Parts: sequence; structure tokens; C-alpha cells
Amino acid sequence: MRPTITRRIAALTTAATLVLGAGTWVVIATINRPSDTPRPPSPVSMIDTEHRACFLTAADTDPQTATATWTSLTAAAKSWHGLLLQRFTVPTATKPTAYLTTLTQMRCNVIITIGDQLRNATAADAETNHTNTHLVVIDSHPVNAPGVTNLTPAQAKNPTTLNHALTGTP
Repeated sequence: MRPTITRRIAALTTAATLVLGAGTWVVIATINRPSDTPRPPSPVSMIDTEHRACFLTAADTDPQTATATWTSLTAAAKSWHGLLLQRFTVPTATKPTAYLTTLTQMRCNVIITIGDQLRNATAADAETNHTNTHLVVIDSHPVNAPGVTNLTPAQAKNPTTLNHALTGTP
């Protein structure tokens, strides 16, 4: 028995619907499929790209001046986005110049020193090492060396003055 025209049309319509449905499914599956290209991981921290200011004290540093300066530094740092502020004390048996070199290697952009022992070491070290590091010396006696900003202990208690010293602006 020969199929009638109605049955042929029904069979062709069913076949066309199946092909169209399968094609639609392939297109949708391809569009919604996650990309095979790996995404770079999101950074855990930007610590290595942040501006770093290192505050260095020594055994001869007056504790009250150090505390007042640290308070001013933290107040000045609040106005900076991306500033990492760190505080260090030179161990008694360590040469201050070696410690200053270590801070430079740690990528401190600004090193703030306080105390006579560090003032002398900073003056000697500024002449040789710190081409990309700005040095701020807090002492009553100024250091005459390139790349060094001098502040008195009274000036260091002012966050605005310290902020200008950190940025190297007058």
C-alpha cells in the first residue's frame, strides 16, 4: 500500500521538526557552554604593588616621639589609597646601615627614620644606595644628603607635614 499524500506530509513535517529541534538544541548548548579558555585567578593581595612606607626606630629613639610619630603616620596613611605602612625596630646587635639596605630590598618607597643612631646611618646610606627610595629623617639635627627630607620631632607630630614628607612635596 502506498502512503497517501497526507501521511507523506506528516512524515516530512515530523522529520523537519526533529532536525530543527536538534539544531536548536546544538546552538543553545554551544552558547551556554562555559568557555574553554581559562580565566586568570583573581589576586589575593596587591601588597607587592602598593606604595610602601617603612618607619624605622632604634634603641636610642625616644619612645614618646616614636609613638607620636607613628600616630601621625597612621593618620597620614588614611588619606592614601594603596599605602602599606610598616613599623620596624633595628635589633641591638644589627648595623643600622644593613637594616636600611634590607628595607630598600623589601621595596620600601619611603623610609622614615628616627633617632641619632639612625640619623648617622641614613646620612651615610643616602650617599650610596637609595636611588629610588625617599628618606625622611626625624631628628633635631638635619642630614645634609641627597634624597633626604628632614623633619624635627615637633614637625613629625603633624600628619599634614608628614604626608608632605612622604610624598616628597613641600
